[in-house]
Amino acid sequence: MQNYESVVIVRSTLSEEEINAVLAKIREMIEKAGGTVLQAEGWGKRRLAYEIQREKKGAYLLFRFQADGKLIAQLEHQYRLDETILKFITVRLEGPLSTTPASGQTVDKKSVQERATLEEAPSV
Repeated sequence: MQNYESVVIVRSTLSEEEINAVLAKIREMIEKAGGTVLQAEGWGKRRLAYEIQREKKGAYLLFRFQADGKLIAQLEHQYRLDETILKFITVRLEGPLSTTPASGQTVDKKSVQERATLEEAPSV
């Protein structure tokens, strides 16, 4: 089983109950197909960078789960059929999964500076 992360943007016109229903529906799809949901959370409604299907705002949902690769095609097919979903992306994660939220991570300034100098250095 591989680790995956899926971010889904649903219409902002949905009520909180409808958004929670979409969250539960996706969680159920993953578990029914033999996957294990490690984290499922709503990020709330945010302004989109550009209009998608005449929508300027969207509600973001995050899923981190373990599943076989075959599940991803089925899951994304269901995403395309659901009219409440505006956009989605699913990526395979390398290494162990962390269940801590990404916003809670701290950034070390020294490591950022080292990375910047490595990227600027000419290759030989």
